[in-house]
Amino acid sequence: MTDPTTTISRLCREQDLHADWYGSLAAKSGDRPSANRKQWEHLAIAQALLDLGCLTPGRRGLGFGVGREPLPALFAGHGSNVIATDLPSGAGASGWSDSGQHCNASDDLLRPSACITEEFHRLVSYRPVDMTRIPADLADSFDFTWSSCAFEHLGSLEAGLRFLIEQARCLKPGGWAVHTTEFNVLSDHATWTTGGTVAYRARDLAAFATACTRAGLELVPVDLDPGNRPLDWAIDLWPYRPEPHLKLLSEGRFVLTSVLLIVHRPVTCRTIRDPGPILPPETAQEQAGPVGWTLVQAPTPDVRAAAEAEAWRLRYLGVTGSGDTGAERVLALETECRRWRDAYQRLAGHPLIRPLLWLRRKLRGVHEPTTR
Repeated sequence: MTDPTTTISRLCREQDLHADWYGSLAAKSGDRPSANRKQWEHLAIAQALLDLGCLTPGRRGLGFGVGREPLPALFAGHGSNVIATDLPSGAGASGWSDSGQHCNASDDLLRPSACITEEFHRLVSYRPVDMTRIPADLADSFDFTWSSCAFEHLGSLEAGLRFLIEQARCLKPGGWAVHTTEFNVLSDHATWTTGGTVAYRARDLAAFATACTRAGLELVPVDLDPGNRPLDWAIDLWPYRPEPHLKLLSEGRFVLTSVLLIVHRPVTCRTIRDPGPILPPETAQEQAGPVGWTLVQAPTPDVRAAAEAEAWRLRYLGVTGSGDTGAERVLALETECRRWRDAYQRLAGHPLIRPLLWLRRKLRGVHEPTTR
């Protein structure tokens, strides 16, 4: 029996953090509950699979791009047989290895709090797999599949959604796929469409739902409500904090969060059809986004955080039609942010200040990480 409150596709929201299942699964994972979207991804995937009846003895699961996540051990703790996969060593995995996020063997996934060691070694195995070339021998073999913020690193929006279709071929008819990825909260236009990380928009998920239908699959409807509790309005800024970290500003351009997507292969789907192109071509205007809305950096974290949080709140009010003076306040805020930015750029460009800022960045090794 499924629980409709936890088996819908949805955005990361604060309300989940207060649910009983969240604290229970966090403890089994060997962690405490925290307002961190990566933890939310892991626990939301696990809870969805529990509600769908996938985590029972004898069920088989396949994980993609698992890194060092707790899910294989957590699933084995419920009696499921799991094959955990990650990018083969030497196939572009060095960046993940350097940051301690790459899996090379099943022992990297052991979590005694989630599963006793003997059971873990009996139920969990590791296999290197490139997500763009899924081996044919994995087809029609699994009751469930999953990944946690992995397919947005396949090079383009189209490639990531194509993976979701292809990985469904690994499911038995009647199986479930539960995956998370990056979602662009603020814009349905400008986003990262290609590169090392892409961010999906509402329009992309709508196109994917149509592609699923053409392929013979079903995308569980997606709830894109970003939430309205205090932590839902907090935007984390670089350098990112462990919490609250449900939404973040990336490169001063996009407000991102995580989205949980649930795909079903119906019992009647004996063959998954090729859906053809999933996304329509982007126009130049769509890639550039609407004119007149830019997120800018203020000179200090406190001022910048307050400005961006207020900008996000007012932008949401404007989009939803709530608040009579939203547009005027957004314009005033943008003007104030532009003044801060210009002052900061003048200071940073001073011939005496610029070398000091460069040296400070060099010594601290400050750079924005690739998300996973």
